[in-house]
Amino acid sequence: MDVHAVVVMADHVHLIFVPLRNEAGESYSFSELIGAIKSFSAHAINKELRRKGNVWLDESFDHVVRCEEKFEDKIEYLRQNPVRRGLVREPEEYRWLWLKGAQPGTAVPHGPGSVR
Repeated sequence: MDVHAVVVMADHVHLIFVPLRNEAGESYSFSELIGAIKSFSAHAINKELRRKGNVWLDESFDHVVRCEEKFEDKIEYLRQNPVRRGLVREPEEYRWLWLKGAQPGTAVPHGPGSVR
């Protein structure tokens, strides 16, 4: 997948991505991608915490973004998630926020046209 934005919160994760295509030219499905992410991350989390068991709920929610304006709105929603939760004053302060095009240790780019 081509990942554009991620924010990891205490009780959920938001991802904005574009699925890549397989050898047959078909896009990977949402369930394939999310299943792979959940499986890999659950194994890593359990290994780090030296435990076994479920990490993620079985459910996931998807939303297809069909135009640039909506895409920018979704990026901004994701950026503001830690601010809405009262964890930080500015999105750039939140350690677990990543946007495509941001350099490590610098302000997170935002605004129309800044994330491609």
